[in-house]
Amino acid sequence: MARIPGVGDRLGPYVIRRELGAGGMGVVFEAAEEGLGRRVALKVLSVQLADQDEFRARFMREATVLARSDSPHIIQVYSHGEQDGCLYLATQFVPGGDLAVRVEKDGVPTPDVALDIAAQVASALADAHAVGVVHRDVKPHNVLLRSTEGQVHAYLCDFGIARDDDSSLTQTGVVAGTYAYLAPERVRGEPATPANDIYALGCLVWFLLAGRPPYDGGLVQLAHQHEFGAIPQLPGGPEVLNAFLRRAMAKDPAARHPNAAAAAADLRAIRRSGQLPAERFAVPPPHGGV
Repeated sequence: MARIPGVGDRLGPYVIRRELGAGGMGVVFEAAEEGLGRRVALKVLSVQLADQDEFRARFMREATVLARSDSPHIIQVYSHGEQDGCLYLATQFVPGGDLAVRVEKDGVPTPDVALDIAAQVASALADAHAVGVVHRDVKPHNVLLRSTEGQVHAYLCDFGIARDDDSSLTQTGVVAGTYAYLAPERVRGEPATPANDIYALGCLVWFLLAGRPPYDGGLVQLAHQHEFGAIPQLPGGPEVLNAFLRRAMAKDPAARHPNAAAAAADLRAIRRSGQLPAERFAVPPPHGGV
């Protein structure tokens, strides 16, 4: 059986320097590309995923498609491959860290910055959907941030790494962090579609404003809330923003934005509306229970 490599090991032209993080889907390393000396993020997928023929085929296909993407908000894919049974993906290294870490460290951004980040993520989704790629796992850990001269640039990463069937998500170790952003129809085990990503985008907007996911609890409670729970609203918040949340997080996929480009346009329009407060919102406790 294949094993996950470690520091000092080599995968293709990449020499692993240090581990950046690990989860049910695999391990992410910082690595150096021989010859070029380029610093990369090297995602090595778990053995359980790599052993699934259908997943492997989709992973390779979508990695190839994204490697040709010139979207400014999709993390740049340098290469992908397989060695000794290990599937790996080499991408642009973003030193600023991910959105979850940034919010934990610094708190939520101002509403204007929050919607700017969300609009960038929506644009990334629009570009991916245009070439037939559904993300399947939009969440704060998959949004990388780079800050330059007071501006925040967001990159969406880890496209297509989540499995299609709901039961396998638990089997491969995906925890509540992913379920907290999972569309109701995905909870029911329906196939992945762009509408699922739009729902997750709505959940991400709530996270950016509140500093936590829209619903709370274990897997059963989260599944119930996504299907039947009230869509969270901002007390005293501008109606245009609450309306966005209601639309993006609609239980019925057909009631959501028709596409990610429309969601991005809505977010930019809200920023231009002059209705956003300068201060962060005071938000209610998360929804939970069954």
